[in-house]
Amino acid sequence: MAQEAKDYDFSVLRELRADRKITLEKLAEATGISFSTLARIESNANQPNLATLKKLADFFGMTPANMLELATAYIVQEVEETLDILNPVRRRKIDYPGLSLVYAQGKAGQRAHQSHRHEEEYQVTWVLHGQMSIDIHGKKIELTNGQSIKFDAAFEHKTHFVADTVYVVALMPKRTR
Repeated sequence: MAQEAKDYDFSVLRELRADRKITLEKLAEATGISFSTLARIESNANQPNLATLKKLADFFGMTPANMLELATAYIVQEVEETLDILNPVRRRKIDYPGLSLVYAQGKAGQRAHQSHRHEEEYQVTWVLHGQMSIDIHGKKIELTNGQSIKFDAAFEHKTHFVADTVYVVALMPKRTR
């Protein structure tokens, strides 16, 4: 579902300016965007057009997509967890647009599930306690307390628990251009 323009909160510019200790006047001078336009954007009276968004993002050292993500982050979203079983692992999961988080536990000697892939996602696996191995496209990676990895989940992968393990998985969509 497309984000409505009114759903973006560009008051984040005020915080970005504060972090850099820059006034609205200095930002206008540095970007070539008028003071009044910046003030209207920062107060959410207006939304920036693409050219303005690009200038602001460039100034703050980020992509326009990152700037939009920051402006979106100020909208509070709530979801309830779901419980599911991905044989034999029972998982607690929350799903937000652009992010899924899974909290799970595995028993020593178990395999989390059959080898699988997520074509359009990156996966982060973080071991909170225990030890697990992840076989990613034929490469075996061992993770223990506090360790994590990020990988392209389009590669076939499977998980095996070496010890009783508590872990978190984050799934994030790949950005396309």
